[in-house]
Amino acid sequence: MKVLVLNPLPTELEKAVNIINKQNEKAGPFDFSLFLGDVFSDPEANADNLKPQIPIYFSAGEKEYSVPEKLSENFFYLGEIGIYKLVSGLKIGYVYGSLENYTVEQIADKFKGNVVDIMLTYHWPDAIAKEENLVLCGNKKLDSLISIAKPRYWFASGTPKGRFFEREAYSINGRTTRFISLATMNEGRWWYAFKIGVDPADDSDIKTGSPPKLSINDNIIRVNKRQYSEVGPLPKKIAREKSDHTPVTPAECFLCLANPNFELHMVISVANLSYLTISKGPLTLKKPLGFSGHGMIVPIEHYSTIREYVQDKEGGRKVENSEIVSEITRLQVSLVKMFKSLGDYSVVFWEISRKRSVHCHVQFIPVPNKGIKFFERTLRNQIEYDKRLYPEPLRYHKFTEDSSDKETLNRIINNENYVLFTLHGETGVTKYLIALGTDEDKYFDAQFPRKVMAVLLNLKNRIRWDKCTETKEEESIQKDKFQQAYRSYDTMLSKE
Repeated sequence: MKVLVLNPLPTELEKAVNIINKQNEKAGPFDFSLFLGDVFSDPEANADNLKPQIPIYFSAGEKEYSVPEKLSENFFYLGEIGIYKLVSGLKIGYVYGSLENYTVEQIADKFKGNVVDIMLTYHWPDAIAKEENLVLCGNKKLDSLISIAKPRYWFASGTPKGRFFEREAYSINGRTTRFISLATMNEGRWWYAFKIGVDPADDSDIKTGSPPKLSINDNIIRVNKRQYSEVGPLPKKIAREKSDHTPVTPAECFLCLANPNFELHMVISVANLSYLTISKGPLTLKKPLGFSGHGMIVPIEHYSTIREYVQDKEGGRKVENSEIVSEITRLQVSLVKMFKSLGDYSVVFWEISRKRSVHCHVQFIPVPNKGIKFFERTLRNQIEYDKRLYPEPLRYHKFTEDSSDKETLNRIINNENYVLFTLHGETGVTKYLIALGTDEDKYFDAQFPRKVMAVLLNLKNRIRWDKCTETKEEESIQKDKFQQAYRSYDTMLSKE
């Protein structure tokens, strides 16, 4: 089952519901959503204008209040403390509201003999809060649930503004728990998407660390020692290949919205079938545009190649006639227009299509017109330089808008692995296609296109993307500046 968890502001519920509906259409369908925190701060509020497409389950926040009388369908109030069993068999535990009138034993009794799949609480367990030296986030009365309820996912917020944190998963008696805290909307990472099966055995392959180490003294559970390593929101690789070539799931893929660590702050625009984002570790520098301009067009659905996407979603069509390629082409044209408006720029797009790839995408970089004329020479030189890496030297086909041999281009993209550079320059559109054949074990350097561009732009010291990473704040600034420049050319905004 696919689940979307949010920590919305009471004053921004309509926005939160709209986001749920949009994500459900583009990345779903989701089976249900969960709201954290003080969802309805005003018991007199008219909430029947909120129309979620999927069920939303919520509980009381830190404050005590009544559920609004006018509440549209698909909202389900859980209560303060208890267990709610879904039709699927999943059990949602919840401990909300003021806990001043409850003892540790009373809370524990509500769950004794019952494990849950998902736990919702306002506070963190005190044991985990103390690991982070965040005493104001924790409540000692929740610590007993670590070993009693053994939730597979535990969501909390901790404070009125919340805080994003994801602890390393831990296991108790073979049952795995992942603890996630979300910030409030506008205060940081405030949403989390994940998949969960009814059978806890599905979690058996999750890598786990040590659980909070607890001891009991005067009915208070304490942490003796820090025993974890944080799983941060920044991936070491955007799209990685596993050494054993086992498939990477959407929940693991850092280009998928279903990944709990998805970098939402980098997304520029979301179209119908794909989204536009800045690149992590950009090759190009911020000057003179004020932002690097290095970005990606990423299909929302999780497929290793566009060909695979088309075969599965648009069976029978040729790749060049598919809806996804049509949308990517429209986005490319809009980007070319934007960069041309900012100066004398051409734009280079590139795509690596291999079944061993994790999630297909098209990268792009603006190139000054005075330098784009050296692209083909740079490509030839880099192929010559890299001959030592390949059993068979790489060769490319060149296609202009006037080329009569488009059949070769279409045959390769529909049947083989390939690398495709698409140049939008002053003289039109030129494509350079490197055919890689059908041998999945054939070596190819995934950094080859970036090397070509780095040499062309005299940025060889930035070939390694992981040597060019930025802070989340710097990435957010880059995205905001890009988004502002792109606003007039955004194909989605133009339809509104």
